Amino acid sequence: MTRVTKMINKKISASGIRSLIKCVAFLLLFATVLCVLSWMMKPKGDGPYSGMDNHMAHGFYGEPENSLDVVGMGNSNMACGFSPLDLWKKYGYTGYNSGEAGANIFQTYDLLTELLARQKPEVILLDADGLFPTGGQMDTFGRFVHWNLARYFPLIEYHNLWRVQNPKDLLESPQYDWTSLTKGYSVTGASIPFLMGNKHPHTDIEDRITFEGRFQANAFADLCKRKNVKLVLLYLPTGLSWNINRHDAVNAFAASKKLPFIDMNTDLNGIRLDWGVDTRDGGVHLNYYGAQKVTKFLGSYLQNQGYLPAHQTKAVFQRWQKSYSAYQEVIRAYKEAPKG
Repeated sequence: MTRVTKMINKKISASGIRSLIKCVAFLLLFATVLCVLSWMMKPKGDGPYSGMDNHMAHGFYGEPENSLDVVGMGNSNMACGFSPLDLWKKYGYTGYNSGEAGANIFQTYDLLTELLARQKPEVILLDADGLFPTGGQMDTFGRFVHWNLARYFPLIEYHNLWRVQNPKDLLESPQYDWTSLTKGYSVTGASIPFLMGNKHPHTDIEDRITFEGRFQANAFADLCKRKNVKLVLLYLPTGLSWNINRHDAVNAFAASKKLPFIDMNTDLNGIRLDWGVDTRDGGVHLNYYGAQKVTKFLGSYLQNQGYLPAHQTKAVFQRWQKSYSAYQEVIRAYKEAPKG
């Protein structure tokens, strides 16, 4: 190798190193700015007007730390179908309903990481409806990327929060202490019958768990296992987003992870569900009367599986009895409202 060639290679090498350093420095600066902006734009509260997505589902922050026995998770089927305070009254389990309207498994996994940083429930009840895509392949992939990035960079989810955030709050630390009067349950006494009954006519809905959905569901189950939390897969009663192929897909996934799976759509008689009375919107979601039946079924299941309520001190009883009394006032108001 000639002297000239050595000099050229040396210059190229030095130039490459400088370029690499500049690139690394830019990426570090970009990541730092993204982290700072994410912290600034993260909701500073978790109540109704805080800008928090699905604030009802995040109400576990306002419960005393590690005070919940059972948490329900999933989409609106769960939010409308499980009443923690009725579960407590009959079976003694302290619980919360973290179902989110429109949630998919990617969003629910993100919420699980938040939940397990604050609470250590004995059991998580996951409704499986969110395992199935609601859009095309690109939409599913987009949601997968969005929520897996938003977990580390909240700015991705809350980039528009500046429109409602008080500028002086941007530098404040988040304070999450709000909780729901109904423990996250979306209650209504409205009753609009599902005229198709047990026929479940929607056989053309997507019944395949995508690669992205399976990846996130695996991560969900594995995180529960690492945290020593029992995971139970459910499919709550729904007239318009269930078919036997979905049952088979969830059942196969549950078997692969050695998880219990309870599909209430295949045994409606077991919970005595009446599609003429127990749905709020013509078969999509349950109303209070349907949720009571589901909650009773789940409480009996937990009891038969040997799960014992872990929080039964006098102070806990008094706090939950006070919550239950307030909840009953809400239920009375809904019962007195028109059913149609």
